[in-house]
This record gives sequence, structure tokens and C-alpha cells, in this order.
Amino acid sequence: MPVALVSYFNIGWVETAATLFTLLLLALPLKSNKVISFFSTISFSLYLTHDTIGANLVVYVGQLLPKTIICKAAEFTGGIIVSFLFAWIFYLCVERPFLKLSKRILYS
Repeated sequence: MPVALVSYFNIGWVETAATLFTLLLLALPLKSNKVISFFSTISFSLYLTHDTIGANLVVYVGQLLPKTIICKAAEFTGGIIVSFLFAWIFYLCVERPFLKLSKRILYS
């Protein structure tokens, strides 16, 4: 509670409320969810590949399409979808086999 008071006086009530709300969410027990499980499974692959694949696709397609808000939204959405698909394929073809292989290493 003292930390919340210091936060309130130093940075404001909105930031303090957002922080307390986030802490409350983190403290709640979570139920298993297939969507969250999928994204947590591919999260490292997505982290490794999103910039190379998704961002470059958005830049490339952005040079070809008009600079309207609809086209920019389509570029961004396409980049996200392709990033997720590529991360999933990367997980299946690279990350998962190496995770299985790493479990066979014995440390003495």
C-alpha cells in the first residue's frame, strides 16, 4: 500500500490505477484456454521471426499499395497473420524438434 501511495503522488492516479489493475489480473487464477496455450507455444518463434517476416512484408506491400487508411490496415493485418503463420511453421519445423533433442542431453 505505501508503494501505491508513493506512485499516486509521484506519477498520478491513472498510472497507479492501471498498475494496481494489472497486479490484480496477475494475481487471479487462470483457466486453461486453447487460444492462449497456442500463442504461448509459438511465442518464442514469433519473437524470433516477427520482425524479419511480418515487418518486412508490411514495408514491401506498403510500397505497392496506395497510402489510404484501408490499405494500411490491410498491410498491418496481413503482416500480423503472416507473422503468426510463419511462427507456427517455425515452431513445428525448428523449435519443437530441437526442444525434443535437448531433452535427451544428460548433465552430470
